[in-house]
Formats: sequence, structure tokens, C-alpha cells
Amino acid sequence: MAEKTKKNRKSQVWEIIWLVLFGIIWVAGLTIGILGVCAHNVGWLLTNPLYAAETSMTQWLNWGFRVDWRIFGAILLVIGTIGLVITLFYFANKHDKEAIKAARRAERLKAILASEANPSEAVVSGFTKSENVTTDKTSNRSN
Repeated sequence: MAEKTKKNRKSQVWEIIWLVLFGIIWVAGLTIGILGVCAHNVGWLLTNPLYAAETSMTQWLNWGFRVDWRIFGAILLVIGTIGLVITLFYFANKHDKEAIKAARRAERLKAILASEANPSEAVVSGFTKSENVTTDKTSNRSN
């Protein structure tokens, strides 16, 4: 039981780590996008400190083209959103599979315990006692 709890806790920790990571990327994209909009719409471009920071970032990264923060922020938003959706789907499917597996094990255990308690009335999964009787009657008529 302790091993199952450790495994579940480890899964939850990784889920939280991935969600926080992609959440930070999403918030950074939103922030950079808003700053990019402000850089191009507030004041003159020559005296605007946001526009100066945008152009100095391009020089700092040594890219041959100017990095537009609006587009860069939108790209980060898309990456963050896709990462969040993939993480949520992955861990939701993982938890669903574990729940289905536990339900199947409980069903099997219940069937085994029922067959051990009363071996003469062991029920095969999917068949009831009344179906077995009607099948026997119809097979006698055809002979």
C-alpha cells in the first residue's frame, strides 16, 4: 500500500511540475506580448524605453532580424497552451487507466472470493444461471 501511495505521489509531483512550467511559459508570453503592444503604441519610438529594450534584446541574442515582442509573446502563449493541454490530457488518461485497472482487479478478486465461498455456484463472467438452463433446453429440442 505504501508503494502505491509513493507512486501516486510521484505522479502528482511530476504533474504539478509540468503544469507550473507550462503555466510560467504562458504567463511570460502574455507579459511579453503586452509589453510589445505597449512598446509600439506608447510615445515616440526613439524615446520609448520598451522599444529600446526590444531592440537591445535583438542585439544581445545576435539575431539578424529584430525580435518583435508581440509575435514572440504570441509564440510563447501558443507553446504554453499546447503544453498545458498535452499535460492535462496525459495525466487525465493515466489516472483513468489506473482507476480502470483497479476496478478490474477488484472485480476479479470479488469473482475469486465468490467462487471459493460457494464452488458449486461459480458464475462465469457474462453468463447467468438462467441463460445456461435455457441453452440446455433448446439443445435438447434440436436432437
